[in-house]
Amino acid sequence: MNERIDMKRMLFCGALLALALCGSGVAQQPAGMVLYGVQSRRDRLEYAGWWNQNGILGFKIESVKALLNVRELVIPGVDYVDFGPMDLSFDLETNPHPHLKTVEDCVAFAHKELKDVDVRIF
Repeated sequence: MNERIDMKRMLFCGALLALALCGSGVAQQPAGMVLYGVQSRRDRLEYAGWWNQNGILGFKIESVKALLNVRELVIPGVDYVDFGPMDLSFDLETNPHPHLKTVEDCVAFAHKELKDVDVRIF
């Protein structure tokens, strides 16, 4: 995750972002702010480095719009893509697509679009 992830572009394309931890190390700050891996945010480079080593970045496909933009969304640094089947089902009902009728069709489409990209699809 060394490259900058453009959150605004991802949200515009209809994706929900998710950050997850690969390790432990929760540090509770007196003000109630939870930080992972470092005791404070005083050293932002140390904090970013910790996330680059211990975190994973992914997003959830919950709309036809996000699915159709999946190639643009999966940029270097994105580790996985998964699906929100209920929200995606609602979106398929309200935004019919000629070739995407089911969640299974959408998952197959994502696999086809991302076959040459180093990203996991769940």
